[in-house]
Amino acid sequence: MLVVTLCAILPGADSWIGIELWGNAKLDWLRRHIPAELGIASHDTFGRVFAALDPKQF
Repeated sequence: MLVVTLCAILPGADSWIGIELWGNAKLDWLRRHIPAELGIASHDTFGRVFAALDPKQF
């Protein structure tokens, strides 16, 4: 999820929905670099994962 987020933000994604859309559009490319057998997580999942991270530890 971190790789997908970073790769999506660099070209301009600025929301969880934007990250999900970018990931789905680039899924074939992503699968050449990371295991993504189940596809891209939903925008809700991206939001929950990043909300659970402790910014100080991250």
